[in-house]
Amino acid sequence: VRTIESENQQNLQVITQCPSNSILTGCQVNRQSGSINQIRGTYSGPQQSTGSPPSQSSPSDQISTENQCIAESRVAATQIRGGAQCVQLNSNYQLDCVATGQLTNRNGFT
Repeated sequence: VRTIESENQQNLQVITQCPSNSILTGCQVNRQSGSINQIRGTYSGPQQSTGSPPSQSSPSDQISTENQCIAESRVAATQIRGGAQCVQLNSNYQLDCVATGQLTNRNGFT
């Protein structure tokens, strides 16, 4: 298991990508400066506009993780660091990870 970190914040978002030879298994966001109450959260999958994480039509729908995490803050004054937990498997193992988005649009994605 390897944690990849990124601090390159643009438009309130930090994108963290797992290497192509690994599988994304989790996302995290950490505050670097500013108000902790201004952290929006994280999601895996395709990058969306700020405050609009991927959503699904029904609970059985799945969203591709695209092997990346997007962390968000609510305001530019809150600087964040994003993280992705990545697992590299032996060649005789296979792991397929997908995300769901049932609660990602609740209260502005909190």
